[in-house]
Amino acid sequence: MNTFSSVNAVVLTVEGDPDAASLAPKLALVRELAAEVNPLLEQLYQLAYRKYEGTPWVKPLAEIRTMYYLFGVTLKRDNTTWWFVLEPEFSVETIYNHVLRFTRVNGAITWANFDYETPA
Repeated sequence: MNTFSSVNAVVLTVEGDPDAASLAPKLALVRELAAEVNPLLEQLYQLAYRKYEGTPWVKPLAEIRTMYYLFGVTLKRDNTTWWFVLEPEFSVETIYNHVLRFTRVNGAITWANFDYETPA
């Protein structure tokens, strides 16, 4: 789906019943997310930057933005939980060649597959 990015296609998964009545509210949430995707991505990039801040592996925030792209978005069945996946670009150094995953509930990032509170 190209709604979230003009640069790459993003895999969108929407969990729930396939009937039209239950999909309409979910599609409205997807449209809302698409309208706020840039600030959301900035928040995710900031968390990735904080992971390496103060370590020998630190990269400037601008470089973090170019190193990762939004690959996947999942709206969970409860309509309040989103999963986001950032993947590294192919030209990324080996040390950064890992997928970043995030969970957002009611607009707040509640989980990541790395500890962004404590530097590496």
